[in-house]
Amino acid sequence: MPAFAKTPKQADQVRLIAGSAQHILGYGGSRSGKTFGFTRAIAFRAMKARGSRHAIWRYRQNHLMASIWADTWPKMMKICFPSVPYETNKVEGVIKLPNESEIWMGGLDDKDRVEKVLGMEFATVYFNEISQISYDSVTTAMSRLAQQTGLKLKAFYDCNPPSKKHWSYKQFIQKVDPESGRALPNPEEYAHLLMNPADNANNLAPEYLAMLANLPPRKRQRFLDGLFANENENALWNYGIIKHAPDATAALSPEAIIAGLGITRVVVSVDPAVSNTPGSDEHGIIVAGKDADDNGYVLEDCSTSGKPHEWATRVAEAYRRWQADAVVAEVNQGGDMVESTVRTVMPNASVIQVRATKGKGIRAEPVSALYEQGKVLHVGDFETLEEQMCEMTIDFDRKAAGYSPDRLDALVWAFTDLLLEEEGGGFFVGKC
Repeated sequence: MPAFAKTPKQADQVRLIAGSAQHILGYGGSRSGKTFGFTRAIAFRAMKARGSRHAIWRYRQNHLMASIWADTWPKMMKICFPSVPYETNKVEGVIKLPNESEIWMGGLDDKDRVEKVLGMEFATVYFNEISQISYDSVTTAMSRLAQQTGLKLKAFYDCNPPSKKHWSYKQFIQKVDPESGRALPNPEEYAHLLMNPADNANNLAPEYLAMLANLPPRKRQRFLDGLFANENENALWNYGIIKHAPDATAALSPEAIIAGLGITRVVVSVDPAVSNTPGSDEHGIIVAGKDADDNGYVLEDCSTSGKPHEWATRVAEAYRRWQADAVVAEVNQGGDMVESTVRTVMPNASVIQVRATKGKGIRAEPVSALYEQGKVLHVGDFETLEEQMCEMTIDFDRKAAGYSPDRLDALVWAFTDLLLEEEGGGFFVGKC
């Protein structure tokens, strides 16, 4: 058994990878060893077939380089293959082994990078964190799983499981085609394994497992128990009405996105948290825009935690990056202090103060109606924001949920300013 396979689940992963299935999904909670196991399998396959090529993809290039390139890969090689040297080319995102095999790492969020890798063939492809990757991107990239090396062609996938509406649940658990809903013609080629933090407890701090156990129920189900979530039938949003721009559009510069979509107004909306102590709610920061036909666009989610100056700096950076027209700031908790915080980093910014007089669910309902009408497009995949949207109900109870949906609040304020004319005193707006 390989050096890392010290638990039954790790041994199960090794056997699954070595088995006959072509497509293998490892899903489950956070830090359960899924990525370590798959990168080890790719290294082993690369050593076995001289001159072979293998790809590791994630939606965001910078996330992949920070996680697998700089962390998981070197740790895995040191533990599992300590005597094997390798060369790295960070600019190209390529690792080369002594037998001339190559491992290419890259993001699917950049058109030029995607076109470059689509010009090659691979013996293995690995999609990391597929909850963030569209089915269309996966099927396009799968066309490159074609290199003849003597190895059986393999595709690996991993994720902290999202909703049961996600294409991965349909394909690997229900064994149906994600687009047509028809039964897969070759279900035996699609295998899956649940791996959770408890299965990797020897490599984790007890405090980390305790932190996961204390998460709100829905997040605990995902990051500790590793379970796909049922959609809330009473929620104001569902994943079916959240539409996304093509990945190629999302990968463009802010200037190109604004020009390409014909966006005429951009706001940076901020819903500051009451506290910045550890474990407190986030500061919701959403960049949104509209075009001449009153279609809305979610352009970026810059939400963060931290001190007032830190969230104000994030707002300022987004304001300049997107050449925004105004900052929309909820002032229920901080009053004029919120605006003064913004002005410490942007003295001349246009600030629109908004104050809620209705509950979160009631404020959100008109914005959800815009989505039902197909009037809003997400220019990128905003996983946490979309989770909050699909959990929001008219009678949302912050205490019962265990968190405040600050990202969603910021989105609601943004589109209220951009696209809605509130009637009946639902909020107060003051331009400064």
